[in-house]
Amino acid sequence: NVNAGAPAIYMVSATLSAGAGNIKLYGNNTTSQDNGIYILNSTLTATGAGTIGIYGDSYGGGSGAYNGVTLNGNTTLQTDSGNLTVWGTLASSSGNSSAGLSFFRPSDQAGTIQIISSSGNIVLAGQEASANAANTYGINHWSMGNVFVGSPSNSSFTATGNITLRFSDYWPAGSNTLNL
Repeated sequence: NVNAGAPAIYMVSATLSAGAGNIKLYGNNTTSQDNGIYILNSTLTATGAGTIGIYGDSYGGGSGAYNGVTLNGNTTLQTDSGNLTVWGTLASSSGNSSAGLSFFRPSDQAGTIQIISSSGNIVLAGQEASANAANTYGINHWSMGNVFVGSPSNSSFTATGNITLRFSDYWPAGSNTLNL
């Protein structure tokens, strides 16, 4: 838990590999204006049946785009046959362009986000305090790059697992796509 104006978990240019183990990140920003989890230009992998779970809560608020989970730049989350979950919750409905789950942020680094698995199931969820509140979203996608879910951008494999999207509302990018 963090309540001092900084992300609870802040990963920049990091590589985290669990081998066949599991990766679980829980970040909770309880009362201040920042992200629960912020991941930029990082790679998280689990092989075999290893799983990845990323769960972030943000109070949001203020004039910045603060989110439960923010994925940014060239970030890859990858499993082989294990499940992959990214779940972000926004606790306040007062944040400007804040979301439970955000792909990129305004004025941040562009790139390609990949949330991929050969055969594991993928769940992406974004929940906001008040469904369809003005200026907050379940899932937000800024026009800083494309997002690939399931299969990778280079088409090196075709995903066979299920993809589930859960959100109160979705703000799509104007010039980039969410590829399922």
